[in-house]
Amino acid sequence: MINYSSQNDHGRIIWDTSSLDAELQTQGISNNRKATDRWLEQQQILPATVELDDLRDEQGKALKPQVVEQLLSIAKKKRQNVLFIQGFEHDGHTGLFAHDAKGSRRWLWNDTPWTTDSLTAALAALVSYNG
Repeated sequence: MINYSSQNDHGRIIWDTSSLDAELQTQGISNNRKATDRWLEQQQILPATVELDDLRDEQGKALKPQVVEQLLSIAKKKRQNVLFIQGFEHDGHTGLFAHDAKGSRRWLWNDTPWTTDSLTAALAALVSYNG
């Protein structure tokens, strides 16, 4: 059973593979991290990850390589994590999914469709999450 919780007593819940693994182990669905990864892929809960080459602007054009390289260079110098973020739905539930270049995945659920305020708060939560 998937836990679609979006809030708890401490605030917004950010899910990652480790927290999902702990949840699935309490339910007896998984007994290790690899099994959790397989379960997550089988359930097709999260969208496929995107890479820089997959990104397009509002006109469907590829991003300008020089701009992308400069932004990535600045982020690297500042030791900032670059996240690829996507909205998604699963089983009628609304979510926001982020992954980085290292393959780290994190996601959260929203109880209602996104509004500007809820999306802003969710993005801030995903960016500040350290796992």
